[in-house]
Amino acid sequence: SCDHDDVVLTQERMTEAYRRIHQLESPLIRRLYSALECNPRVTLVSSRHSSSNNNHLPIVCLRHDVYSCKDIVDHCTKGGIICRSGTFLSTKMLLMQDENDDSTNDDGGSVCRFSLAHYNTMEEVDRCFKHFETLPNF
Repeated sequence: SCDHDDVVLTQERMTEAYRRIHQLESPLIRRLYSALECNPRVTLVSSRHSSSNNNHLPIVCLRHDVYSCKDIVDHCTKGGIICRSGTFLSTKMLLMQDENDDSTNDDGGSVCRFSLAHYNTMEEVDRCFKHFETLPNF
């Protein structure tokens, strides 16, 4: 039997746990951002990653000038990459951004969302980019 009496959940343990999670997620999100920022056809919708922001969630939302979010999600799904499209409770804000968007697709306010976590690997992030490259004009 396992004795859990010696494990006390303290503020210090929680702080350390979140620090470690952030330490694992930060390089992944930086790699994802830096690769997507270099693509002139990609518009990043989520806030810019800041290594000083410990509250940043490892989520990247994007739009593409040529491909709809649904097309990107379908393509990624075929490659075993999980992502989603939608407005994610931000419909009004995204529709306002659409008014200034000159892309050729009509996503109706949708974005393509990639969510990372501490258990993802750099190899998975790199595989995602390689899979993007199989889309013509990505």
